[in-house]
This record gives sequence, structure tokens and C-alpha cells, in this order.
Amino acid sequence: MTMWTPAAAAIALLMVTGCSQKKTTSETQSGAQTQQQMSEGAPRETPTTSAEPKEATVTEAATVSEIWAQIATKQTRLSSAIQEGRLQSVPGLAHEIRDLAAALASKASASSPPPSPKLAGQVEQLEAAADDLAELGNAGDLKAAQMEFAKLSAILDAIKSNLGPQL
Repeated sequence: MTMWTPAAAAIALLMVTGCSQKKTTSETQSGAQTQQQMSEGAPRETPTTSAEPKEATVTEAATVSEIWAQIATKQTRLSSAIQEGRLQSVPGLAHEIRDLAAALASKASASSPPPSPKLAGQVEQLEAAADDLAELGNAGDLKAAQMEFAKLSAILDAIKSNLGPQL
């Protein structure tokens, strides 16, 4: 019986030590993915690629003019980021503008008077320009990002004039 006492103590010690280091499956998988990414030299994914602070997203109660004000704020930040060469901020801001424009079109379509039929096409153009701008920001191509931002701004101007009285 005395031979089992040290063995039982060792097992109890292993159980206590092992229990304090248990991780959930998701923590273990996440840690393994992070280690694999770091060993491969791959950049870690982050929730956003924007260094800009996040603002509240559009709510159902937001009006067309409130959504437009959010777009204008994002456009100003995007312009500053490009002028200052902070291209890491570009993808997040471009995608936020894209998403806000989609919400704007949806809200405008449900309002009276309804917007021009051109609005849907303009929003599609804006979505494509925002996606292109995000890619250019990720690629670090400042000249092309400046040109694509000018295109995006022109589309936003067309959308604004199309919405006219709703703003």
C-alpha cells in the first residue's frame, strides 16, 4: 500500500497542474493559427484595417441626411489619410463608405419622394470604386489611390445631387 502513495501523489499533482493549463478548443485553435501565421511570416488578421476610430453603424431609425452626414465624415477622414500617406487606413474607411452608401440607397428608396432610378447604378459604381480603393490602399499605391479617391468623390457628388431634397 505504501508503494501506491507516491504514485497517487504524482497523479494528483499531474491532474492539478494539467487542469490549471486547460484551454478551450477555440483558444487552442486560435493560438495554433497565430503561431502558424507568425512562423510563416504572415501578417495577423485584425478586425479592421483602419487606424481610424470606429463610429456607430447605421441604425434603422437613421434618416437619409444622418447617413449622408456619416458618409461625409468618412470621406473627409479618407481624404486626410490619403493626403498624409496613411494608406493602412484607406481600406477600412473605403469599406465603411461603401456600406453607408448601400444603407443610404435603401433608406432613400423607402422615402418620399423616391430618388432617381440612377441611384442604384451610382451606388454600384461607388461600391466598385470603394473596393478598388481598398485594394490600392492595401497595395500601398498612393498615386493610384489618389486617382481612385477622386473617382469615388465624383460618384458621391453625383449621389448627393441625385438625392437633393432628401438631404
